[in-house]
Amino acid sequence: MKISKKLCGLLAATLASLAPVAASAADLGPAFIVNNYRLGSQYLANVAVGANGDQLVLWMDAARSNAFFMQRYDGTGAAIQSDEWFVTPQGDTTALDAFGNYAVTSYEKDGNGNAVYLTVYQRNGAVKVPRFKVNQVSGENAMMALVASTASGHMAISWTVVQSSGTLTPFVRTFSSAGQPTSPVMQVAPASTGQYVQGLAIDETGGVGIVWTGRSNTGAAHDYDVFYRRFGAAGSSQSPALKVNSYTPDSQGNCRLGMTPGGEAIVTWESTGQDGSYRGVYGQRLDRYGIKQGAEFRVNETTLGDQAGSRVGMAEDGSFVVSWISSNRTDDPTAAAKVMLRMYGPNGTALGGEQVAYTGTSTMVPDLTSLGVSPAGEAMLAWRVYNGSDVDVYARRYVLDNQPAVTTLSSNGPAVNLSANAGEWRYFKVTVPTGHTSLTVTLSGPGTGNADIYGRLGGLPSAATYTVVSRAPGNAEQIVINNVPAGTWYFGLYGVSTFSGVSFSATY
Repeated sequence: MKISKKLCGLLAATLASLAPVAASAADLGPAFIVNNYRLGSQYLANVAVGANGDQLVLWMDAARSNAFFMQRYDGTGAAIQSDEWFVTPQGDTTALDAFGNYAVTSYEKDGNGNAVYLTVYQRNGAVKVPRFKVNQVSGENAMMALVASTASGHMAISWTVVQSSGTLTPFVRTFSSAGQPTSPVMQVAPASTGQYVQGLAIDETGGVGIVWTGRSNTGAAHDYDVFYRRFGAAGSSQSPALKVNSYTPDSQGNCRLGMTPGGEAIVTWESTGQDGSYRGVYGQRLDRYGIKQGAEFRVNETTLGDQAGSRVGMAEDGSFVVSWISSNRTDDPTAAAKVMLRMYGPNGTALGGEQVAYTGTSTMVPDLTSLGVSPAGEAMLAWRVYNGSDVDVYARRYVLDNQPAVTTLSSNGPAVNLSANAGEWRYFKVTVPTGHTSLTVTLSGPGTGNADIYGRLGGLPSAATYTVVSRAPGNAEQIVINNVPAGTWYFGLYGVSTFSGVSFSATY
């Protein structure tokens, strides 16, 4: 049986429900330096991971006029670009969709103020949506922009207007994949001093979640709390501002946000004094309506010294990864700072203890992590390392590892002598590079029994959730995907009846 389809419409309809793949983490190799240009200091800005498995690291190069550069990796960890690419002279956030398109914020002087702009690029670097102004009031001082994207490319962009009096007013607006507004400008919180939007996410319905650090009501100059608010696709407020942290003495802040395609969220932050030693990392789960799920919890097991700078990413099934920096250098300047991470399941249960991603030395000091997690549970963790004179950007790749075993296929490299019982699955992963127009997967026998083929971009398929399928009797089946989007495709062989002695191959 042969199936040939143009997938644009079908993909748009099915990307909203990528199959769940998540649990505790397995590393996919050692840490590596991202930036090729090593003169001067490179300051990590942002990591984004797309639903197709693409991973993007963005940083600022102090030696090249503080301009921003990026490098991308596909689902196998191979660099998509031969060298780092210049992105923008000013701008520090980015987001990816399931087709490898990437959105980048930038700034430009606007009268006496500053304006926020956005440009969307195709996976090959060509402009998809030309640069456009996000905030519409001329002369206002718009800063601190964030951008988030769904798998299908629907975007949310937030910014903060800074007044000469020192007050800050945060706003957010949503846009289609073509850059057209899909909501009015939404004011997130009243104007106030000392409030900073630090996390933004958008789900597949177009609902937006946003977190910020704001003044607490204690009146103390340095007391802060963490707040969350959710807006609907049309711009309606779905929840009032929610104070996320339950522990309120001293200060809670530097918050971050992860969200599933269905709108469930995780908020992390650092809390001063709560774990008994400087700062600790804490989290709180929220449902799609912004209601707390369970109690806040401490992420770090190590409490000696400072545990700070948390970042968080969430897989489709609600599992999530938290990263932070662990350091006791305040009390012991010779102590080694460490990059840490910890994994959690969909119900918030820790999947093992904290893990060390990188251990610094007295002359190699890590700080400031950034983290992205795909709907399928693939993670990119990055951080910067000060070596005594310069700063470089490091990264390490992980996968949430309680997913079913997945066999990686290369083009024309078949998996042979396959078998499974009735009702069981055998999973495969194929990463299609840019520049290929089709992908063909073939099941061949003779073998015995009956297996069907299910396929999806970015996540494991199931009998209910798939992008392409072949259900012919026997074991001689083929699927041809024309106009194939680049990225990581997953295929499952399902045992309609017990099968054995078959081969499965992919060609692109």
